[in-house]
Amino acid sequence: MALALALARDMVFRLHLLLGDGVSRVANASYVLFSRDPHLAAVGFIWPPLPSLLSIPLLLPMLLLSHAFPPLLRDGFAGNILSIMAFGGTIWGSDRILRRFTVPAPWRAVYLAAFVGNPLLLFYAANGMSESLLLFCLTFLVDAMSNYLKGEHYAPLGLAGIWLALAFLTGYEAVFLGLAAAVGVTWKHLAARHSKEHLEASLFFLLLPAFYTGVLWMVVQALLLGNPFYFATSAYGNAQQIGSGAYYNGQTLLLAAKGSLGASLYFAAAHLLLAPAFGILAAWSFLHPRATNARILSLFPLSVFLMQFLLTFAGLTAGWARFYFYVVPGAFWLAAALSDGRRWPTHAFLNVLLLSSSLATGWVVVNTWIGHGDRAYLRSVLRQTVSTADAEDLSIAAYLNRLPLPNGPILTDSFLDYMVVINARPMTRMAITSDRDFRSLLTAPWGRVSYFLVPSPSGLGRADAVNRAYPDLYAHGTPWAALVHRWPGYRLFRISPKAPAP
Repeated sequence: MALALALARDMVFRLHLLLGDGVSRVANASYVLFSRDPHLAAVGFIWPPLPSLLSIPLLLPMLLLSHAFPPLLRDGFAGNILSIMAFGGTIWGSDRILRRFTVPAPWRAVYLAAFVGNPLLLFYAANGMSESLLLFCLTFLVDAMSNYLKGEHYAPLGLAGIWLALAFLTGYEAVFLGLAAAVGVTWKHLAARHSKEHLEASLFFLLLPAFYTGVLWMVVQALLLGNPFYFATSAYGNAQQIGSGAYYNGQTLLLAAKGSLGASLYFAAAHLLLAPAFGILAAWSFLHPRATNARILSLFPLSVFLMQFLLTFAGLTAGWARFYFYVVPGAFWLAAALSDGRRWPTHAFLNVLLLSSSLATGWVVVNTWIGHGDRAYLRSVLRQTVSTADAEDLSIAAYLNRLPLPNGPILTDSFLDYMVVINARPMTRMAITSDRDFRSLLTAPWGRVSYFLVPSPSGLGRADAVNRAYPDLYAHGTPWAALVHRWPGYRLFRISPKAPAP
């Protein structure tokens, strides 16, 4: 954890590497506390809510002391703290898995050192994104499943179900992780020749928490937003973001894979190179007649690969390395299962294999197309290059903070503009998407809103609420909105008395 904290500190405060997916989750948490309209539903309904909900307690010191710990919010560092804490839990959970498979203490230390030293795992531990929290949930799901596979009792299935539900609240990969768990339970029951009723009861026990969590997630969206599938059909959803074409830049293989079974399979399978040891160990487990437990554990990373294969074929994924990294911890879990009851030569071989695989992980992510989505960040860390990616957002926030607001706040869609919003002083200067009067302010702004901040309507900017409401505003303006200032990717308009009024 100390190593991850040192890396996070270097990334955020010296190199200014703020990863958007991590900062946006912190921003969602901040809207619950600091926005014009603070309420729990402001946490958002596009992505699973657990990362943002867990960030709220980390921001509470700023609520009590307004000038305390500003980097927690303005640099999104609360997300980095959360991901580091989750990684600490992952190390503990991985040690539990090693103990389940009777790995001796000295070798457990070596395994865990190799685990912590993997560059991709360490990167996700430090970067504040949701991957670390999802890995934490998956680790304890694997621990509970390992306990179930090693014993003859069924209580661990209930615990596995709870971890699966928490994983669903962290990432939608949990749907396929649940499929892997169900196949694993079925596999064990068939091998033991248990009754059909016994199998059905076990699957019910395993999947019920996740099922109810998914239903509750859709019920909440139906009650608050009128659509139980808002997370999938919203203008901000994954399908709409991918459809904008913004994530295909430089990804010729991903474009070629859309609609092609062979190319999609190649694109997904190539990501096994993120952890060469996983492929070797998975082959070992399927060839060894008494390695059933290892085979079942291999299903968890492979299920996510299946998900990404289907999304790649459908053209619904950005194809980033982060969607495939589960083979990296999966290699360690497979090594634990395959080392069960074996002597030191096997442990030595497995650790050499895992260490070599970790070196390969770093090389593959930094030097090949497989590292897309993470390559630039890891190269910046290695080369100690200071990022200027958020310079425009910070410049906009500084400009807006100096503006007088004669007729109310500055309206902006926080989907893209979250860095501007979290750097507003105070945040109540901004009218944002989660405010319950946002739609009303957008359609009738006069006397209630001083300015509109509008991003360029290209790429993801097409999903911006202002651009959707006023498609010609950015390019041509309107008689009731005067252009005040422009930046390369944004324009600021002052609302005049000619604007629609309530």
